[in-house]
Amino acid sequence: MSFLTIFALLIVGCIGASSYLLSKFPTMQPFLDKIAPYQGIIGVVCVVIGLFTALSSTLQLFKALVYIASALVLLGLGLTFGLQIIQGFLPNNNNTSQKLSTWNNYLIPYQGKLGLVALALSAWGLFAKTLGIS
Repeated sequence: MSFLTIFALLIVGCIGASSYLLSKFPTMQPFLDKIAPYQGIIGVVCVVIGLFTALSSTLQLFKALVYIASALVLLGLGLTFGLQIIQGFLPNNNNTSQKLSTWNNYLIPYQGKLGLVALALSAWGLFAKTLGIS
């Protein structure tokens, strides 16, 4: 959260809770009297800050989802391509090796779709890096 957002929340919070604040802290009256005439302007500025914050957080959520999807695709395709080598590092008759084989058998039918998702994610990554939004 930026300092601008924090400051805006502080100001709007004081205006919004002014009756409660005055009942608990009557010494706040001069401060609230100073900002009351600017309530409309403060509201418009806070709408702009709120829209920017919402857009920014949506972009952050999208980036997080892209990272999670990338990790899952890498794990899935990495397992399907590297299972034989991975099993070589594991002891024989190991339960982990059997579970990896089960997961691999589940993932193999989706290998083509996972490959297409990997291509789409890599295209998005290059696009985002070019625009500087990643």
